[in-house]
Amino acid sequence: MPKKGNLFIFGARKKCNMRKLKYQSEIAQLIAKGGKMPDLCFPNNNLAYRFVFRDSANNHLTVYVMQPQRALKDKAVVEGYALSCFETKEAADKMRQRLALKFKAIGDSICCGNLDNADGLITEPSETSRHFELFEFENCDLSDKFKIIETYGKI
Repeated sequence: MPKKGNLFIFGARKKCNMRKLKYQSEIAQLIAKGGKMPDLCFPNNNLAYRFVFRDSANNHLTVYVMQPQRALKDKAVVEGYALSCFETKEAADKMRQRLALKFKAIGDSICCGNLDNADGLITEPSETSRHFELFEFENCDLSDKFKIIETYGKI
């Protein structure tokens, strides 16, 4: 995964000739209300694992796009316009076990795909959970890149 030396600060798009983020105007509105953009870096062709539903066309929509009312809350965070990912399948499986009571809300399967620098920018993975956020670039479509690799039974 990327090293901290490759981090970019949101708002420096012109300076580093960055592409526009998907949901950039919505993110800017949250920042105007005091939200903070995390440090970001390129994914550099790394695998990512995500929870999805077998029979859904909305697997790669952000939480705030699927549930816009959540973005209106006082404590809305910009990460609501990013996609939740894990660095390894093992890390995703571990998180699934932690979220066992809520799992139906986050998916019944896990998918895997390769993130390249044309897809967007990511946060540094958590040292403990190996979780990171993907802020997609405008016109990014992950539906063909990510494939379901396992469907879970009941916990």
